Amino acid sequence: MTSMSKSKTNNGNGTVDSRRQEVQRIVKNACDQLNSEGVDARNYVEQLAWLFFLKAFDEAETRREEEAAFDDAGYERRLSGNFAWSSWASKTDHPDEMLEFVDGKLWIKLTSPDPKKGLGDDPLAERFRR
Repeated sequence: MTSMSKSKTNNGNGTVDSRRQEVQRIVKNACDQLNSEGVDARNYVEQLAWLFFLKAFDEAETRREEEAAFDDAGYERRLSGNFAWSSWASKTDHPDEMLEFVDGKLWIKLTSPDPKKGLGDDPLAERFRR
């Protein structure tokens, strides 16, 4: 084992390494399942990337919300309620309903400008319209 490998496994932060391994396992299992069903990687890699983005975005929103609460300040999530990852992504027992929600509601929300900012002034919606 190289010293780099040792430092990676003995860095005192088992939670990060454990989570990284869990994510790698989940992604590999998803890719294996899709490949076994004849789905080409070119057809799902972009969707996986968007899912990672939405998950990371939700975690960032949660962190900002917690920091604002700590400072007794208000914070309005960009994606709240049913649109928050933590709300819709947990419904894995009904994948058809999840897909219907993502395609029929979430994607529309993501590509529509924030009415408070006006057309073209919403950087989040602009990213998704590309």
